[in-house]
Amino acid sequence: MDSRIRKQEKHLLLSNILIFSFLFICFGMIIYHMTKTTIYFQVDNVIEQIFQNKDITEDKRIRQVEKTSRYTIRIVRWSDDGKILNDETIDDRNMSDSLFKQLSLDKNDLNRFVCKEYKDDDSNVYYRSMTKPYMVKGKKTYVEVLVAITQIHEAAGRFRKSLFFYLIIFTLLSFIISYYLAKLAMKPIIRSWRSQQRFVEDASHELRTPLTVIQAKLEQLFTHPRHTIIEESENIAISLNEVRRLEQLIKDLSFLAKSDSSALVIHEELHDIHQFIDQAVSPYCEIAEMKDRHLTIENHTPHLKLWFDSQKIHQLLVILIDNAMKYTEDEGQIVVVSKTTPKHWIIEVKDNGIGASDEDKQHLFDRFYRVDSSRSRETGGTGLGLSIAQWIVNSHDGTITALDNSPKGLIIRVVLPLQTEERNN
Repeated sequence: MDSRIRKQEKHLLLSNILIFSFLFICFGMIIYHMTKTTIYFQVDNVIEQIFQNKDITEDKRIRQVEKTSRYTIRIVRWSDDGKILNDETIDDRNMSDSLFKQLSLDKNDLNRFVCKEYKDDDSNVYYRSMTKPYMVKGKKTYVEVLVAITQIHEAAGRFRKSLFFYLIIFTLLSFIISYYLAKLAMKPIIRSWRSQQRFVEDASHELRTPLTVIQAKLEQLFTHPRHTIIEESENIAISLNEVRRLEQLIKDLSFLAKSDSSALVIHEELHDIHQFIDQAVSPYCEIAEMKDRHLTIENHTPHLKLWFDSQKIHQLLVILIDNAMKYTEDEGQIVVVSKTTPKHWIIEVKDNGIGASDEDKQHLFDRFYRVDSSRSRETGGTGLGLSIAQWIVNSHDGTITALDNSPKGLIIRVVLPLQTEERNN
């Protein structure tokens, strides 16, 4: 595999890993934030309700709130200089001395919820707290409400650890998914790269062959400088045939290059399909007779007007008829069938020529593919006609398939939708 493809594959892999990791981390942070907010929601509501008591600065009211609440609550009144004003009430609630000594007023935390951690004997205890300022008898005091949330905090910690563990699992999983997606994304790129490489190799080979023949014939002319044109007419004719073949090859390559770059545009117009088939195919009946083939038309289509690109469909018919003539022996039969169903317009070109094997039919529409390369070279084929035919059919939202004819030969079937209204291109 080309080093550029490997580099592109690594780039895709790294990009996918970074994207997935970023998404997982953001998703985890959102879940944790929402869960944490939900966990503390009820506790915060309790604190807000306590502060709605107008007499919360009175010791009697403080004792009542602490005793009636279903949570373990501590309410502390602070002086402006940070001293506890209701230390006796706190003692009544059996707060340990070690925890009591750790209490302090932080004026930076006024009017907002904070989580506080204290050391109580050999364990840590956690409180959800809010502090608000009050004026009592002309003096500024502060009331701090502390709600014990040790169990809640520990549950949140366990959830955080579990979330972190699963984030690691999902990140590792993202490596596997990213590798698979990178491989999957590279498949069409590799296929396109190999197809392009094969196309360039085949095109250079096809161009080289006629040029080699022309060069050889021209050099041969120099070996007989006194010969007349009539004497060298055979070499000149061969050279002209190769020039024509080269010209057709260049036209076909130009057509496919434009189709690949979406430079070709379908110009749809309203046409009578019965009349169109007769006018497009009839001239080739005489050409077939000149080549000792018999071309007949079975036009079963009604006089129905459809929207399609007449030039492209005409080119399609020419390619299919020309292909049938190349692979049909002298006195062979070629039949062009046109018919309709309630939803489709079907065109079939049948011949009783050499046919194609099942393997050949799988590659029949590949560029530069030939069932019989020697016959194609003799008849001036480039191996691009059926590829062009496939593009024309696909551009009309149709399908083209190769089928076996009975008792021998090949059927190229084209199925187009009955386009009674103009498409919005």
